[in-house]
Amino acid sequence: MAKEQAFYKNGSPAEGIAFGRHEFSNHPQYLMGTVHVWLWRRTDRGIEVMLQKRALTKKVNPGKLSTSAAGHVDASEDLLQTAIRETREEIGLVLDPDKLSYAFSMRYFTGDPRIVSLFTYEVNDSFVPRFDDGEVDSVVWMRVDDFITVAKDQNENNLGDHGDEYYAMFSHYLRQL
Repeated sequence: MAKEQAFYKNGSPAEGIAFGRHEFSNHPQYLMGTVHVWLWRRTDRGIEVMLQKRALTKKVNPGKLSTSAAGHVDASEDLLQTAIRETREEIGLVLDPDKLSYAFSMRYFTGDPRIVSLFTYEVNDSFVPRFDDGEVDSVVWMRVDDFITVAKDQNENNLGDHGDEYYAMFSHYLRQL
């Protein structure tokens, strides 16, 4: 497995420092970096956000609804490169980096200590995802108001567990669109 970029606890990349995914627990001064990309679109029903239904074979959140695309930051990548790679691999969309919007970053200290950087990307009604790598079974488009309601009870609504604070911050961001 490829080495992954290490990040300092202040969120900046630790240049030249990378570990295997399971080595981060041996280096508590560093965080693992992950990127989440949420696609959204404007429709006659209002703004909708796209959730992926993760394949049952996935180790994390199998069969649950989750971010449109997500993944770990490889040692040779920055956050934008990771967002572009993961979105292309998981749902077949090649992102224009100039249209990718940074929303926020947050740190997690439970489980594997990590920092998640969240981006959003607007698509039009004609976008049709492709599932070439087997990570995603399907997608669901959900009106923002419905998503915000679903996110209030992640377990009950089969939503990937990213924590209440994550969904509260993302819900606030969505209200601003």
